[in-house]
Amino acid sequence: MCSAPAEDASAPRSLALPPRFAEKLNVPLDQPFHVVKEGPPTTEELTSENLIKIICERSSDEETNWLAWKCLGYRCSAATGEWTADEVFPGWKSKYPQPPDLIGVTRVYSKEVDGPTMKANQALVRAIPLEHKQSLKTHMTPLGFTGFKLDELTPNRTRRAQVLNFILYYREELFGVSLEELQRRKEARAAAAAQEHIAHQNLMNE
Repeated sequence: MCSAPAEDASAPRSLALPPRFAEKLNVPLDQPFHVVKEGPPTTEELTSENLIKIICERSSDEETNWLAWKCLGYRCSAATGEWTADEVFPGWKSKYPQPPDLIGVTRVYSKEVDGPTMKANQALVRAIPLEHKQSLKTHMTPLGFTGFKLDELTPNRTRRAQVLNFILYYREELFGVSLEELQRRKEARAAAAAQEHIAHQNLMNE
């Protein structure tokens, strides 16, 4: 089963997942989700075999947040246990100097409690380029993930999928790349887009 044993207080809180998940998956789920709170993301943390445990609810809500935060650039101090934003992407850092809850660890979905989490999750989804919106399907389907039916979705499952999609985008495009290099790429894309626009305008004026 993808879900953790209910009697294990330290395990992820989960509803029972549909039996077809266990039948279709071709990767073992008996090992715990791997994430180290301190330090940057690691290759081991970002393997598809580890990440699929997010949508199989083998990671806790807190652990899922931790890995997403690390991918965004937040770093947890081993000495103090506090998260810092020194390596966070500038645009995100200006909105969230402290790492926001992206999952909803309280599992309380009233507007008063869940509103900030919903907005942060939506911002994360907007940060994923269009060409990477289907990363979950691209990288999890080969492992046997078939997606959820509409009546199987919960706010927690939806957000786990959205957070996982961002982590996959990070792994494929941003992992191991410095902020300086990312800025250079952004400027290069902007310059190329400007040149394309000029060329289009010239063509229209001929």
